[in-house]
Amino acid sequence: MCNFDFTFGTTYLPAFVPPDGLSQKSYLEKLANDGLLQKENSGEIIYDDKFTKDDYKYRISYELMVVSSMGYAGYYLIVADFVNYAKSKGITTGPGRGSGAGSLLAYLI
Repeated sequence: MCNFDFTFGTTYLPAFVPPDGLSQKSYLEKLANDGLLQKENSGEIIYDDKFTKDDYKYRISYELMVVSSMGYAGYYLIVADFVNYAKSKGITTGPGRGSGAGSLLAYLI
């Protein structure tokens, strides 16, 4: 038998404290912009007439606004932390699920 009390509408996540006194949103934005630069330099992202750098910057800003307004900036940072750890140890990671996993923001961080 199990007795479990669940509170709907409350999210329980570990605390993610960004470095240098940055807010979660600011740190997420920094990681996204760093990721964009890294992917530019590696040739993974190539700008053309269809998708310009401004298009990518706009999309980053839009997704950051959505993620932050929903209170998920910390969640993105936590997931990025363990995915990056796994990759650094040669552990295969999957593409994830849903619109959040398929976002430009998730790809860049």
